Amino acid sequence: MSRKLGSFSMLSAVILVAIVVASATAQVDRKTREAVSGGKINVTMNPHNYTLNFAFPAPNPTYDVTGIWKSNAGDTMEVFQEKDEVNSIFVNGGWAHRLAGRYVSPTKIRLVVIRRTRAGGCEVTMDVDLNVTSVNSMSGVGVASETGCGLTSGQSYPGTWTRVL
Repeated sequence: MSRKLGSFSMLSAVILVAIVVASATAQVDRKTREAVSGGKINVTMNPHNYTLNFAFPAPNPTYDVTGIWKSNAGDTMEVFQEKDEVNSIFVNGGWAHRLAGRYVSPTKIRLVVIRRTRAGGCEVTMDVDLNVTSVNSMSGVGVASETGCGLTSGQSYPGTWTRVL
């Protein structure tokens, strides 16, 4: 009996040491948007990758922004919302924009934009934060994430949008 207890204690000690070593060598990647919006936290343990999903409550959006919106510059944008996820397309004479993101608070939407030059197909990435101020109004700023296609990293484009439909 004593021998079995000794083997069990040794096995328990080895498992405990393995957990401590794995915890000490883990690299945690916490992305603000994901943590705020109900995403996942990635935990990497070399040489193997493991993903742990933690439940974060998603914000309960105050407004449904699904519809057609017109900017202060006269351009229109189509928006589709499903729960806290928002997708949009915005095309004008020179560029096509594909937007995808989600509510990060009840009235704030954070989006990533792929902006493509229609004539040559050059693409850049932008980040957009929209503040939904009413069922028919929102404002925000788009900021270039990189330099290219006529944009400089950090260049910003403020705008306001009014619901058409």
